[in-house]
Amino acid sequence: MSLKRNIKEGALRHTIELLIDFYNDKSSIEVVEVINLKERFINLVDYLLFNTMPFIINIITITVYLSHFINRYIRLIVIAIVVLQIWVELVKNPKLF
Repeated sequence: MSLKRNIKEGALRHTIELLIDFYNDKSSIEVVEVINLKERFINLVDYLLFNTMPFIINIITITVYLSHFINRYIRLIVIAIVVLQIWVELVKNPKLF
């Protein structure tokens, strides 16, 4: 949670430190759109780092571990299940597309 807060604070500090000319040349709608874009970017990074990466690490670890201890037919079943699980994860989270 502190990483997300640090990113938000850094983005806010950067926005505040921008030259006043930047704001004079932009309408308030454009400034709001930039801030909204920042929020979407932070949400995407947060999702990728804290939701998707642990999932991918688990899948890789399980696949490598099991592939050394099982025969090839079971390995094919495990790979099919892994692919199915990845597909389900992508369907559950359409914002990844």
